Amino acid sequence: MPHSAELIVTDALQTLGIIPRTPEPVPLEEREEETLTPAEMLELIRQQKAEGKAEKVKIKQEKAEANLRQLAGIKREADGQDDEDVTIVVQLAKKARREVAVVELLD
Repeated sequence: MPHSAELIVTDALQTLGIIPRTPEPVPLEEREEETLTPAEMLELIRQQKAEGKAEKVKIKQEKAEANLRQLAGIKREADGQDDEDVTIVVQLAKKARREVAVVELLD
């Protein structure tokens, strides 16, 4: 393991362009499967599972929000902008009028 003084000198030389910089590692999902080590394969699988779970949670949240809007009588109004900017309009539920029947009892 290099000493901290060696790392400082290496960083300085790379900054000055005297020695080439260390290339950025290629993300696991962009590499060929044949080049991955077993540990890298396991990490890639873990990442994919986590992404799948996050997507399921997002879908469940969207469905729950839609159900709440429906139950509350809230209507989503399209304003031509991105989904990030959502205008919510509350519509009050109209109560059904009951006709009162008046029966007169005459003697």
